[in-house]
Amino acid sequence: MKSSSGLIISALIILSLAGQTLKADFPDSADIDLIQTALACTFNEDYTQAHNLLENLATKYPGHSCGTFFTAAVILAEMSDREHFEDDKLFDSLIDETISRADKLRDDNPKSAWAYYFMGMANFYQALQDTRKGKKWPVLKNGLRGKNLLYKALALDASLADAYFGLGNYYYWGSVKTRGYEWLPFVGDNRQKGIASLQQAADSSLFSGDLARSALVRVYYNDQHCDSAEILAEDLIRKFPEGKSFLWARAEGNFINKNYNYALILYEELARRIEADSSVNNYNALQIAYQQILCCYKLEQYERALIMIAQAQNMFLKEEVRRRHKNTLKEIRNLKQKIEKRAGKK
Repeated sequence: MKSSSGLIISALIILSLAGQTLKADFPDSADIDLIQTALACTFNEDYTQAHNLLENLATKYPGHSCGTFFTAAVILAEMSDREHFEDDKLFDSLIDETISRADKLRDDNPKSAWAYYFMGMANFYQALQDTRKGKKWPVLKNGLRGKNLLYKALALDASLADAYFGLGNYYYWGSVKTRGYEWLPFVGDNRQKGIASLQQAADSSLFSGDLARSALVRVYYNDQHCDSAEILAEDLIRKFPEGKSFLWARAEGNFINKNYNYALILYEELARRIEADSSVNNYNALQIAYQQILCCYKLEQYERALIMIAQAQNMFLKEEVRRRHKNTLKEIRNLKQKIEKRAGKK
């Protein structure tokens, strides 16, 4: 699972009002329970059960955006977790259909905040997938479009707190990625605005509370608020013990903050879980090995690092994975040379 803009995060699970089957009392309590259960399944990496729940939802509300968007969200979570692009075309088609259905809802009801919400978050999810592919211009374009659409949703319904999850990530990570260019009129430093938005989503949203808390874990680590990050990460790990996303965030956060011994322990646990998953393609296994090597290098555990380097270099990788990890493999070779030099080996 890549560490991107915060991004690895997990999938946003949300429902909305439905076109011709519009209900004034939507979502009812059954919908909320179903969505929250599906969200828990996604965090716990039980994607099959999440999809089964989605089928029930799509049956109840045929022809509107909730079914297609939720499906796309779960698919993106699984692709991000297992680091592949096997369902990329299906994901793209579901995002397109989500936007098309939400656009129709907007035509039928121009004051539908949920229509704008669905369009906005669909654009954000498309930007997230484009980030995984290494694209730049589509990420900027879809991110800006998503932000504008979520603003329109909130203008129509200020209580739609789920929108703050998308906006919070946009403002915080957008500011981090453009740090040093705050003087430009279209950039600025909106990190605090992003944090406030994520906190509002965590406290007040119907469906996005744990997603916002998950995002805040990475934010707090990135801002070196390690105590707050650790408490929040531990809470989420207890709530979703089968998931790896919070372990990733915790390991990366401790590494960023130079807690190398603890980061190494967390990466070891991740490696154990990855090894037990028969569906992996070794992309994550190599990423974890690289981080473990870095930890050992920082801790001057050179012999252990050299053993890990040998194991990483002998790891079986498909050509596609090897191509995507080209820079990682290069860095591992560089670290081997540095370690051998420091250890006095030739």
